[in-house]
Amino acid sequence: MSLVIQEPESRFSFFDLIFSGGWANVLIIVVLFGLLIYALYITIERFLIYRAVLKQEDIFVKEIRRKLTEPKEAIAICDQSDHLLASVFKAGLARLEQRKNKEQITLTIESRTAYVVAQLERHLNTLATISGAAPMLGFLGTVIGMVLAFKEMAMSAGQADISQLAGGIYTALTTTVAGLVVGIISYIAYNQLVNLLQRITQRFESLINTVLEEL
Repeated sequence: MSLVIQEPESRFSFFDLIFSGGWANVLIIVVLFGLLIYALYITIERFLIYRAVLKQEDIFVKEIRRKLTEPKEAIAICDQSDHLLASVFKAGLARLEQRKNKEQITLTIESRTAYVVAQLERHLNTLATISGAAPMLGFLGTVIGMVLAFKEMAMSAGQADISQLAGGIYTALTTTVAGLVVGIISYIAYNQLVNLLQRITQRFESLINTVLEEL
């Protein structure tokens, strides 16, 4: 009766794959990890701001509408409010107090609203850039790994062990996986934040139009 001795299977963790790919592989993975952390920071920070804006009560706008005939009192309400549209209405009410016509007041409010929306859009372009750049950076790491693998084949005059080449290739592919993961997460986060910002913008337009109709 013969005994069959099974050799223990070699197992590689994700960290083994990273550090066995050379300095280029490690550097790109570190950069991708940094981009992932930054993307998550932007996502959480913007989401909390957008959610707070959407939860703001419309009582402020109702108070402004009641005080349109008394611009000074309405401006005082704006000074005491933390509503995101407070600075917008304050600028318009200042024009109203100066007895400007409705067209000038509307232009002032629209200009100030554009500034507020631009502040809400901060970092979204960075998130979009990460979603596109991360996969490309991952592909770069894979290409570098492939170049090094075939370089080893050329230096060995075609005598390189196929298992060593395969190991080098699948190690290089880890950067592609990492890049795609970062890119997908960033892309989904960007689109969700854009949808929230569109809701906020539509709400701003509705509230502002309601006030302008009563001027």
